[in-house]
Amino acid sequence: MKVLDASVGLVSNPEALQLLHERGCHLGPVGNSLPAEQKTYAALSPFFPVIPTREQVQAFYDAVKPYKLDKASVLQLINLAPTSLVELFLVIPDCESRLTETQQQELLDLTKQHLSR
Repeated sequence: MKVLDASVGLVSNPEALQLLHERGCHLGPVGNSLPAEQKTYAALSPFFPVIPTREQVQAFYDAVKPYKLDKASVLQLINLAPTSLVELFLVIPDCESRLTETQQQELLDLTKQHLSR
């Protein structure tokens, strides 16, 4: 296999899960997927009982742009969908110094609105 472009972009867990679902991983061995894909699907699916759509993920990404978070932090927000301030502080480095208390709560509200599980 040859890597054509190594820096195309980041893929979130919901996006990977959606792709694996489209490949038939949810069907098990009768699907059109490889064993490694099935194992990945099995590992990710408990965290996303309802898979967020690409549109929901994009809407969340657009909604958090004003907070000027780095790509890794936004990806972690999408993957982990924090529901408390403690979880938010674990996801965003230097959260306390980078965001006000209001902004922290707004991020949690946006996560709940766009990525609720």
